[in-house]
Amino acid sequence: MCAERTGPADGRSCSSTNHGRSSQADDATGRGSNRATSTKANHRPGTSRRADRAASGRRADAYRHAHDRPGCGCRKPRSKALDDSTWELKLRPGISFHNGEPFDANAVKFSFARYVDPSIKNGYATLLKPVTEVQVIDPMTVHVKTSEPFAELIETLSAYVEMLPPKAAADPNAVASKPIGTGPYKFVSWTPNDRFVVQAAGAHWNASPRMQQVVFRPIPDSTARINELKSGGVDIITNVPPLEISTLQGAAGISLARATNAGSIILIPSFMNTDVFKKKEVRQALQYAIDKDQLIKVVLRGEAVPMSSPFPKGVAGGYVDGLPQYAYDPEKAKALLAQAGYPDGFSFNFKAPDGRYLQDKAVAEAITGQLAKVGIKAELETVEWSTYVQGIVGRKYELFLLSQGGLQVGPTTPKSLAELCGDC
Repeated sequence: MCAERTGPADGRSCSSTNHGRSSQADDATGRGSNRATSTKANHRPGTSRRADRAASGRRADAYRHAHDRPGCGCRKPRSKALDDSTWELKLRPGISFHNGEPFDANAVKFSFARYVDPSIKNGYATLLKPVTEVQVIDPMTVHVKTSEPFAELIETLSAYVEMLPPKAAADPNAVASKPIGTGPYKFVSWTPNDRFVVQAAGAHWNASPRMQQVVFRPIPDSTARINELKSGGVDIITNVPPLEISTLQGAAGISLARATNAGSIILIPSFMNTDVFKKKEVRQALQYAIDKDQLIKVVLRGEAVPMSSPFPKGVAGGYVDGLPQYAYDPEKAKALLAQAGYPDGFSFNFKAPDGRYLQDKAVAEAITGQLAKVGIKAELETVEWSTYVQGIVGRKYELFLLSQGGLQVGPTTPKSLAELCGDC
């Protein structure tokens, strides 16, 4: 959920007239954590990762420039599968990075190569594992060759793979500290744990920016976020705690917005740091031991929907309707644990962020209590986000809480999805 100060009479939100700044001149946004590129709230809140990237202009998406989406008034799709192992990307002509370098086929090929370059230690490099070659056909045409049918390529490019200007990206440190994209807003400054600032880059093919500057501020404490909104220190906040919704509803000059997010909060077990989760019965016991309806009702105050598929509705190719559901059944959980060889339960380390997602710490604490009822002792530790990410990338955790926002790379045939669901 987002909350924002009401805009001027013409309907534009994000006005700053109450703050001593000129109307439609700039916007301050309070977020739940320190992340420079995106904020994605859990369940029914917030802004999407993709929308944030488009607004910040930190990067170029090959998909956005290579595919005219249905309903946007464009003439025809600019990306297509030529055969089972070849995608053709037709790039939008006349696009330049904010430093003046052209966004062309050479930039796309360079960006693909950089993404999987071992020297940059990209933890997401395996997302492009099926890609075997990127061919420059002409300045505005790229062919992407794959080792197998790769239906998720467009989704992967849109959600994860940044396009970078080759000359500027030759210095990894420079492009990391002063990112360059092609969006309607360009990077101005980033002060860790304080603010991330972008400003309008001028005329843009998709739309002219309505605000000249946008300031993103990480404000992990929910009470501080709400106070900043009420006082006019920020114009929009995300991750509104369910307990605080009633205090904002009807407040003068403040409006609330709800949306069902395409992301979802999941628990991810490690098969490397402990052997206990290798047994399907143990993973199934976790499912039966967690009362999702109670989490939603009590901890999230109804601001969520339970997952009924490995991915929620809205994730292309990832939602499967009609799957058998795991009802809350602690006795069945205990029986499965005994079947797996753990009649007295077991202990493990459980990590979760604090302030990254909606009520993430409270959700993790509630899950810990529910697991204890079937004999599973989760030793919970909440971790600051930047440190948390390093632990995930370094594969240091036994089980951790995370948001998944898109389809993972790999075969997506009905058989493989059924196998995935069967082992949940």
